[in-house]
Amino acid sequence: MKTEQEVFWQGEFGDAYTDRNAPPSLKSNLNLFAKALSKTSGVRTVYEVGTNRGLNLDALRHLLPDGQLHGIEINHKAAAIAAGKGHQIEVGSVLSCQEARTFDLVFTRGVLIHINPAELPAVYDFMGRIAGKYILVDEYFSPNPVAIDYRGNQERLFKRDFAKEIMDRLSLELVDYGFTWKHDPNFPLDDSTWFLFRKTR
Repeated sequence: MKTEQEVFWQGEFGDAYTDRNAPPSLKSNLNLFAKALSKTSGVRTVYEVGTNRGLNLDALRHLLPDGQLHGIEINHKAAAIAAGKGHQIEVGSVLSCQEARTFDLVFTRGVLIHINPAELPAVYDFMGRIAGKYILVDEYFSPNPVAIDYRGNQERLFKRDFAKEIMDRLSLELVDYGFTWKHDPNFPLDDSTWFLFRKTR
């Protein structure tokens, strides 16, 4: 492991997070991904950076029943749960991943916020390298970088404008974006902002 954050999520705290990470309403996840993918075409292969127990891939299985769903997860317990549901999961850190294939859609959801900020450029580059068509990021937003206390732990949750950073670093075209709200009467999810990008080269 390269950073304190990787060790943190690989170990006991990551196990406990997996245990309490009960699935949100499937219809909420389906609503989010249906909106995010509504302006895509030809998505058949998907790669998630940080799958945890595979809840996002579960929703995508409904939307892409013939899709090939892959991902990487640093926590062994979470990865085993996701793999047990038929998803193709590599156990490891995105910071050392050697994935050589490309995928129609590469995405993160609530993962960039937990990565050491100094390593974000490497993660952006990785996503850009393996994305064949689209990149989707769904993360907590802040116009300025800020570290947030996370269940009594410092330097474990960071907010910033991830979308602007990845768009500036890679050759990407903004396709669509949206917001999820925990008080939505029909499709409640964490307060988060998602951005869909198309690769331009």
